[in-house]
Amino acid sequence: MQQKKVLGFSSSIIIITVLIAFASGCKKDTASPLTQDYGFIVTGSTGNKVMLDLTWYQDCNSDGNGGWTKGMRTLSKNELSTTIYNYQNTSTTSDCTNGLCMVTTFVQTLTNDNIRVPITWTDAAGNPASAPAGLENVKEGNGATGVVTYATITPLTAAQASALNSVSYMGYTDWTSGDTKDVLPVFAAIGPAKGTIVVDDRNNPGIGSVYDGTSTDPKKYPTTVVNASPFRGKLNGIKF
Repeated sequence: MQQKKVLGFSSSIIIITVLIAFASGCKKDTASPLTQDYGFIVTGSTGNKVMLDLTWYQDCNSDGNGGWTKGMRTLSKNELSTTIYNYQNTSTTSDCTNGLCMVTTFVQTLTNDNIRVPITWTDAAGNPASAPAGLENVKEGNGATGVVTYATITPLTAAQASALNSVSYMGYTDWTSGDTKDVLPVFAAIGPAKGTIVVDDRNNPGIGSVYDGTSTDPKKYPTTVVNASPFRGKLNGIKF
């Protein structure tokens, strides 16, 4: 019997744990209450403060299960909206045009914890790896806490729905193609979750990149950051 693939399973967990993840050695960062009122402001790779807003995009890449995934996120003040698209096709190179099979959408309310978290760069498989070019001296990320306030998953093919049912994905076995399921109760049970991000702001006010920490423990800040597939978007150039 052919094994079913659960497309987006691992990638969804990683992305949802962008803010899932208390590392020893963390230290407080300083932030003016006045600047905090503007929006979500963190320390960039240059050491300067940078406000994350507008819409950011993640390029098409492997989802780790023989398919492809891409994403987009919009941050308005402290509300982060993220949509992840999963694709299944026969392409041997990245293809996020054909075979859309699942859409995951969630919204988080973020709190900047003003903590600098020591990090280690890894590759997509979690092995120690070199930092992205130009970020070799970046050894810390920004600690934050997120609370999921909205979360849905929509399988768009019968095969994908069947694959989700085969592993009781998110605790459900009644997935059907085209039906959107509210999975907020899953995250409500987890509660607030820790996250770590690194922001490449060298081109401010041009295009910047956000690298997310990965972890499976929602109570601890992630201390590993993948060196690839960042979300990219225009920085607003505001100086603090």
